Amino acid sequence: MTFLLFILSFLLVVGLTPFGLLFTSLKSTLNWNKEYWDNYYINLAISLDQFGNVAMSGLFNVTLINSDKHLFGRRLDALLNGIDKNHSIDSIEKW
Repeated sequence: MTFLLFILSFLLVVGLTPFGLLFTSLKSTLNWNKEYWDNYYINLAISLDQFGNVAMSGLFNVTLINSDKHLFGRRLDALLNGIDKNHSIDSIEKW
């Protein structure tokens, strides 16, 4: 059942996201509101970041944490830190 829900949600996201992005972009352009745009794009970025982290967790654990390959993880962390200070630490959700 869980896998079926994943497949359904994935298909809906892939199928409907382009229409949602286009609609929101057109609507927001007509009623320009910088604060709305900023919030919209940061929420999209956070959502994609979280999805990517979950979807890639198995690969990331093998390629970024493994002591032999830790160098790549540090380079990726440095790149993200250059774009968003303390990104790796700040992105960890507190349970």
